[in-house]
Amino acid sequence: MELKNLKDTAGSASATLAKISESTGTFGKKAESLGQSLLPVTAGVAAIGAASVTMANNFDDAMSQAAGALDKPMSEMGDLRKLAIQTGQDTIFSATDAGNAMRELAKGGLTEADIKAGALQATMDLAASSGMDLGNAATVVVQAMGAFGLQADKSAQAANALAGAAAAS
Repeated sequence: MELKNLKDTAGSASATLAKISESTGTFGKKAESLGQSLLPVTAGVAAIGAASVTMANNFDDAMSQAAGALDKPMSEMGDLRKLAIQTGQDTIFSATDAGNAMRELAKGGLTEADIKAGALQATMDLAASSGMDLGNAATVVVQAMGAFGLQADKSAQAANALAGAAAAS
């Protein structure tokens, strides 16, 4: 009798273990399937992260080069960094593009004050309206300021005149 009860109990336990095994196997397959379906999303998120790091590095490089052209330490570039970021938000150009334009303006002999007073905005406007690249637009702005003896806050007028002349021709 005890042997029969033991067999019944063992059989019942075995059946219960089989059900548990079946359930966990089903759960495992669903988890594996979910993992496989999330793989493209995970790869996409990783790619976005990598692109963000690259973009941040490019911006830092542009600002570092602008600091070098201005002969300023990076610790003193806070205002220009903010200006580049704001310009990147307000124009069709990125913050990195703005940093590169700052570098070109500084290489042309302009000061931080000139850049902040309107030379950067004139460069962006000229590039956007004429279709020229920012480096060339920065060169034109610097040359116009020098040729006409303009202060940076008047550089937009010269850039607009030059863009209008270019469009008319």
